[in-house]
Parts: sequence; structure tokens; C-alpha cells
Amino acid sequence: DGFSFNYGNAALGTLGWAEEGIGPGDASENLSFEVDTWMNFDTEQGVNISGVAGGVDVGQLAFTNGAILNDGATVTGTVSITWDPVNGATFITTGFDTNAEFINVATGAFVPDDSHTFIISARVGGANETLLIDNLCILTGPPTKTQFELRNVGSDLEFTFDSEAGKVYDILSSTDPEAEPDSSAWAVWQADIPASAPVNVETFARPADAKRFFVIREKDAPPFFIEDFESGQGDWTTGVNDANGNTVWVLGSPNGSTGPTTGADGSGNAFTTNLGDYANDADIFLRSPVIDLTGGGITTATLTLDHYRDADGFGDLFGVRVLRAGDLSELGTLDSDPIVFDSEWVEFSENLPASAVGEEIILEFWFTSDATNDAFSGWSIDHVAVGLR
Repeated sequence: DGFSFNYGNAALGTLGWAEEGIGPGDASENLSFEVDTWMNFDTEQGVNISGVAGGVDVGQLAFTNGAILNDGATVTGTVSITWDPVNGATFITTGFDTNAEFINVATGAFVPDDSHTFIISARVGGANETLLIDNLCILTGPPTKTQFELRNVGSDLEFTFDSEAGKVYDILSSTDPEAEPDSSAWAVWQADIPASAPVNVETFARPADAKRFFVIREKDAPPFFIEDFESGQGDWTTGVNDANGNTVWVLGSPNGSTGPTTGADGSGNAFTTNLGDYANDADIFLRSPVIDLTGGGITTATLTLDHYRDADGFGDLFGVRVLRAGDLSELGTLDSDPIVFDSEWVEFSENLPASAVGEEIILEFWFTSDATNDAFSGWSIDHVAVGLR
């Protein structure tokens, strides 16, 4: 009929109900990660997460209906289960005809405890089934990256490893680790694999070598979004909210009475508030293209840029608004500290507000000046990037 892996306060030796997990009759707190193989194409068959909290059956927290294997067939694969109090439950399988791909499922009022047990429950009913479990590893404590899992799939190799948004991965390889004891210097076999957090499952053709050894290397991914303005304005837009229109965001080489005379790092282009000095009574904005932060596994997005602040230090102000792309409503702001006078290009870096994660956003760089005429270049920006974690 199937099996389940259970984490809760059921006593060791509790048989449970196999693919139905462990219910409130045996535990007041329990999470069941279930594989139901009973009766192909039945509406209950498939993979799911269910639970008990405070002695109450909370029902299915996640479910995918489908056959796990056909009659007379054998399937092999991996099962990866994690739970933590912030992100909830993740249940991922490979190798079945229908696989679990549940990531960060909320588990409600479930209460963990160091005294909880781990129980695998399995049974057969109307048909015979053999269940074999190997290489079982249970880790408790703060989430950590584990070594990768490797298995043969026909003529391919399947790599499974924990991953993190904002990272990319290389697979290094050697046929003679004794002659190459420093694994970090092994040849790159597969390069720049993007994260599909929290777990990557990657399949590659198996090499012809009789023996080959592998390690996984994690590195910071290139910025998710990057713009140096050297190829032109692209999809960036500018606007004027004041009545006189004497100040606008302009792309080019700044050339005010004070401030920069090139882009950052001596480049030819930056966006600046007029190429010369800005005028009084300005109210202008520069908006980025849409930046999509709806991808799975993103927990933090960070804006970095080079900027040159050269305004009057008290009445002329500027900063960054983070807007929802759909309706331009404000999700948050970033303070660029406009009272500072820079003598060179400097880097700015700040996390975007948490409300931006999971949204399609636009970055708005706003600038206002008061009624006083000043001989300053204003605010110049270059090398705008958004990185993900």
C-alpha cells in the first residue's frame, strides 16, 4: 500500500498506518511524508505531506495525485525531507513515476521537540510490494549543506545536492585523486549550474572512465540583474513631476560645476541629474526595467550600485523607492544619505525590503531640489545590480 516517514511524538515501535502516516490516535504532534502506491490511478494515490498538531488531524498539507510505479515494475530513487520552524517542510523525491516536489510547505501549529521520534511505517494490502531503504541519513540542528548524492540512472549519472538562491555550482572531477590530492584544483567537469533552491537534481551522461571522482563547488552567482549603461538606456525610463522641466535624468558623461566627469571606473556613461548642474524646484525620477523576484528559494535581494552624491546637503534630496511593477505602489524605500558630499564614486549596498521578495518590482531613483539655485551636479548612478540569496 505504500510507506511514510514520520517525525513526531509517537512512541518508538508505533506501527502507524503506512501511506496514511501516523494519526492523532498515536501522536499529538506529527508530520508524515507519505508515498501511497495503493491501486494505480486511484484519487488517493500519490505523494503528500500530512500532519497532526495539538492532537488534531490537520489533513493534507501538500498532495500530488498519480501512480508511483506500474504493476510488476521496480523504481529506485532518492527521498529528501527537511523541516525547520521558519520555512516549514520540504519533501522531494526522484525516480518515481510521480514525484514529490513540495518546497517550504507551511506546517501550521505543529510543535517540534528534541524528544520526537523518527518512524518509517510501511505495509502491503491487496498486493505484494518490496520496499528497500538504504543510505539513511538523519541530521538535526540548524540547516546545513550536505554532501551530494550520486546514483546511476540508465546511462546517466544523477547528482542531488542542497542549493541556495544566489549561488551557482561547479562539479569538479578527477580519475586519480591520489595523484591530485587537492580536490579544489580538480578539473571542472560541469560549470556554472544555476541553483534551483533548496535542492538541485542534475543529470549528465556517465563518463566512459572505469573510475571517476567528483566534488561540488559552490560560488556566488553573477548578479541576477546588472546594468552598466554602456550599451545605452535600454528599458530604463525617466519622468518629470515638476512644472518647469529644467532638470531631467540624462545618460552620458556628467559635467557639472562640481562632482564627477565620467561614469564609475572612468566609463563613458552614467545616469545623472542633468549633464551639467541641476536646476531648482526639480522633481524627477528614473525607473528600472521590471525585475522579477518571484522565483522559488529567494529569501533576500540586495541592491548595489556606484553613486556620486553632490547636492546642497540639506534641501535637495534623493533616494530609491521600490515599486510593485503591476500598479507602481510603494513596497519600501532605501536611504541613499543625500546630505553626504562625495569626492569620488562610492559603492552603495542595501537589502531590498522583505515585501519585495515574491514580487515583480521596479526601482525608482527619485530626486527633488528646493527653490534655491545651486551650482552642483546632483546625483549620479552607475553599475546598478540586484543580487539574490
